[in-house]
Amino acid sequence: MNQDSLHKNLLVSHLYHETDEGEAALINRLIADNWDIKEEFEALQNTKNILNKAQQSKPKRSSIELIMQYNNRTKELEPLI
Repeated sequence: MNQDSLHKNLLVSHLYHETDEGEAALINRLIADNWDIKEEFEALQNTKNILNKAQQSKPKRSSIELIMQYNNRTKELEPLI
């Protein structure tokens, strides 16, 4: 895993409160001291908020039925594949 991936994973873990006290304190200090990290963390927060709002809407019943019909058709075809 490269440095950038590790950095983003740590920010995401902090966003979801999955860091211990020491890590959280360090990340909070980095966010306060580094404008780029602060912007990145705020972008992650905004994305999380948007995703949370999107998850609140439910799919239409007709959409679910179409997906289930497709699923049933594919199961019928599995032995042919």
